[in-house]
Amino acid sequence: MESKIAMHITEQHCQGKRSDQSLNEDGLIITDGFAAVVDGVTSKRVHHLAGLVLGRV
Repeated sequence: MESKIAMHITEQHCQGKRSDQSLNEDGLIITDGFAAVVDGVTSKRVHHLAGLVLGRV
């Protein structure tokens, strides 16, 4: 017998410390099958790789 687990997202919010949220290293991943909270790292360097801050690479 196959059981199905349902998940309903009622609210979500991710707020970084900078006003430009594209620089936020944290994130939420929500799909039909799962949800994840990603805790990024604040890079001490100002370099970028492929247009991303190093905490998101």
